Amino acid sequence: MEAEIVGHEVIEPCLRCGASSRGVVTQAIDGDRLTWGITSRCEGCADEGEDDGGAWGRMPDDLRQALIAGVGLARLRADPEVTRPLRLQVLRMFRRYGASISEASDTYDRLTDAGVTGTPAEMRLLARQLETVGTRTRLDLPAEDGTAAPSGSGPRRLP
Repeated sequence: MEAEIVGHEVIEPCLRCGASSRGVVTQAIDGDRLTWGITSRCEGCADEGEDDGGAWGRMPDDLRQALIAGVGLARLRADPEVTRPLRLQVLRMFRRYGASISEASDTYDRLTDAGVTGTPAEMRLLARQLETVGTRTRLDLPAEDGTAAPSGSGPRRLP
């Protein structure tokens, strides 16, 4: 049996006994970076494990989708009045984190309009980064049942 993703679970064979081990994808903020992993428990021998998946950097898209299926999307908006005079600093910040000029501009426009969406940890980290340049933000977290934050465009990865 190979690993597969079903909804928000990662199912793979247990390394100890071979039975199905079910895991959930986790993501957190550590300093100024995102870290992610998979926490699992075997249905056969009850062995528990944590796989940090490389821990830092970009989460594989299939695991990110599993995380979103489990926790939902958060939406972050920036106050347009407060942010307008800081536009250049915000664009520079996006560029510093790898966005092209057009990606930075598009993200700024969405951020000051309907908002941008991502995982709760992604949006909390972005809110922190924006606050360092003086922007005031509003974060709408998903409901406890994992349903998405208020509607708008679908999931869009930030630069």
